[in-house]
This record gives sequence, structure tokens and C-alpha cells, in this order.
Amino acid sequence: MGASDLNRIWHHHQMALDQMAFRQILVFKTYHAGTFIFFRILIPFWLSQYYVKYHLLILLTTVLLSWGYVIYATRLAAQWQLKDDYPTQTHNFCETLKQGDL
Repeated sequence: MGASDLNRIWHHHQMALDQMAFRQILVFKTYHAGTFIFFRILIPFWLSQYYVKYHLLILLTTVLLSWGYVIYATRLAAQWQLKDDYPTQTHNFCETLKQGDL
């Protein structure tokens, strides 16, 4: 084997190593970007969505339902008070309250 043959083999070997290094860098960058997106974007988004769906919305629903109960209880208390204050006109007031006009 002559010197030119060895230079040619060495050159092909260096090109193969360069191509392999490029692939390794590409794989590393892809892996690094994937882990960044997964751990910094997807998991926090999933956790915040989970918290809103299963904690805040349940709390909001509980508050709204309790307000509905308070409004209903207030209407009942108003009916009872009107019955006590105006016993002769009770029927008219109760009908008006049931219709929601008062």
C-alpha cells in the first residue's frame, strides 16, 4: 500500500467520523429539545389543567350551588315573613313570589 492509498483510507475514515458526529449532535439536540418540551411545557400544562378541572371547578360549582341554596332559602324566609306580617293576604304574596315578580 502506498501513501496515497493510506491518505485516501484516512480521509474516508475521517468523513465517516464526521458524519457520525453530526448524527450524534443531531440526536442529542433532538433529545434535549424533547425533554425540554416535555418537562417544561407539557407536564406543567397538564398539572395546571388537572388542578383547574378537579379542584377549582369543583370549588366554583360548590360556591354556585350554595348561592342557589341561599337564594332559595331567602325566598322561603321572605314567604314566611310575609305570612307572619300579612296573614290575610298570604295567598297573593306567595303566588307573586312563586312567579318571581316580586
